[in-house]
Amino acid sequence: MEEKEIKRLLDRYRDGKCTESERIQVERYFTHYIKENDALPDIDAWKEAKTSMRASVFEVINRSSRPSNYRWWASAAAVLFLGFALGYFYWHQKGSSFKQTIMVRTQTDIDPGKDVAILTLADGSKIILDEAANGDLANDENVQITKADDGQLIYKFKGNRATEADGNKRRETYSDKQIGYHTIETPRGGQYKLVLPDGSSVWLNAASILRFPVQFDGGRRTVELSGEAYFEIEHAGRSRGDNLGPFVVKSAGQEVQVLGTHFNVNAYSDEPTLKTTLLKGAVRVWNELSNQSQVLIPGEQSNLEGKMLSKKKVDIETSVAWKNRLFIFHHVDLPTMLRQIERWYDVQFVYESLPNTGSMYGEISRDKKLSVVLDALEENTGLKFIIEGRRVIVKK
Repeated sequence: MEEKEIKRLLDRYRDGKCTESERIQVERYFTHYIKENDALPDIDAWKEAKTSMRASVFEVINRSSRPSNYRWWASAAAVLFLGFALGYFYWHQKGSSFKQTIMVRTQTDIDPGKDVAILTLADGSKIILDEAANGDLANDENVQITKADDGQLIYKFKGNRATEADGNKRRETYSDKQIGYHTIETPRGGQYKLVLPDGSSVWLNAASILRFPVQFDGGRRTVELSGEAYFEIEHAGRSRGDNLGPFVVKSAGQEVQVLGTHFNVNAYSDEPTLKTTLLKGAVRVWNELSNQSQVLIPGEQSNLEGKMLSKKKVDIETSVAWKNRLFIFHHVDLPTMLRQIERWYDVQFVYESLPNTGSMYGEISRDKKLSVVLDALEENTGLKFIIEGRRVIVKK
């Protein structure tokens, strides 16, 4: 694309006049660039765009009534603005105080989270998964537990079920042996993916615990979650021939019942709302306290606060951004932002109070060092962040 065309496209994007295809083109480019680079290159070429973009973002955020096309361009404009903020920090800040801050941050910087988890077997023995070699890890109740070359944990059923011929049909009966449970736990600063005995895939976010049976017995497939996880549940009978029942996720007074679907559950104890977001299929969310339930369709999210269960339309990409190694902040407040950063970098923000920044918008890779994220926050909030070990001191 020629330079003049790029400028025209950015002008249209800034003014909210992009077509849908143009919007996607701009957002994909900058999302990719922010994920791959600590700052945008050739900042002089973008200086004017940065200034006008910043003004546009704050103008829209501070309006009491938002234009109809706000959803498409304002949140994405903040992606550009966040990238420009990084570039601004790297190339335009002058003076010894800035250089000193960068030097201190470099010496005390913190790496992003990684694939770290502990697996606890039914007998209580533990396996530190990030330290374990790839290959077979254990056998439990005729289930082979393997760490794949890409690091994910895979449960593979080896067949303790008896198979009987019944005409042209086959039915499988499970033994009466009581089934044991395994637990996988990710610490703050960790995440992990596993494949359950029924073939379902689960991605665990930081500071999360999943408890599940070593094998499913043909009835309800029930797992227990604390923290956050993304699930991809397929109809078992389609590919495995098993007569398995609904998949159920239990967490903090809520049950999510599914057959075959993709969804995300955010059930952290320090979050005020328990959120379930549906990407594919259909689920029923049941509140155990009030006996209320909501059926979700793709693009909807249920919100459970105490006895109140509601649902709304949401941007599903924002809800599962963590799985795609991104922080996407869309209409979130500063405390919520900081809690997400705390879990991923295993740090604690220390402050007497936080300013009321209102709703904030932006996107940045979770693969960046903590200093890169803090630099962007400083530019957007006016606060100062000082790293001291695993504590981050917040100063106004």
